[in-house]
Amino acid sequence: MHAIMKDISSIKTIFLQISCFLGLMLGVSVLFSSSFCNKSAAKSASIVNQVNDSKFSSDADRKNALILVSTAEICLREIKLAQLAQKRAKTADVKELGKMNEEFYTQKLLSVIKLAKIKSISIPTSLSTEGEKIFTELENKSEASFDEYYCDEMIYNHKQTINFFEAVYSETSDEYINAWAKNMIPDLDKQLSYAVLCQRSATK
Repeated sequence: MHAIMKDISSIKTIFLQISCFLGLMLGVSVLFSSSFCNKSAAKSASIVNQVNDSKFSSDADRKNALILVSTAEICLREIKLAQLAQKRAKTADVKELGKMNEEFYTQKLLSVIKLAKIKSISIPTSLSTEGEKIFTELENKSEASFDEYYCDEMIYNHKQTINFFEAVYSETSDEYINAWAKNMIPDLDKQLSYAVLCQRSATK
């Protein structure tokens, strides 16, 4: 069961945000302090987008909200795929790629939480329909094809994510989001490079 959270803006400390989100990532059925987590269903992007649209009146603020919502979606998806890779991969390199991706995207998710708190932006706590579809497709791959498919997926996803942050960096006028996006790009490049190496290993 996904960990269940209140709106991000009501969270008072980063420590408890970390606890809630790691519970979500690991699929642990945990009830947190009622001051920080409620008993409503985990929130998808479509739900929090409605919340943000009602919360913000300016186009700039709504655009910033969409950026953080999209990034949280990416992180949630990649963490879940990475956990699956650590269970299903045959080769040590691909298992290590899964471990690296889980650590990387968990760290990035926490940076999204921190920035969302500053901006009073609500972000999703569950995968989108598309994210669930991608996970199911990977989960259904045969043992023989899993490693190669995961590496291919990671190369594609990282390239798309880099393009996304390059667009954010060039288009946003918000100094916090601009700096945050700029710092994301070199880190994503490193993850992409390792995915390429793993792909070569998986296809030998």
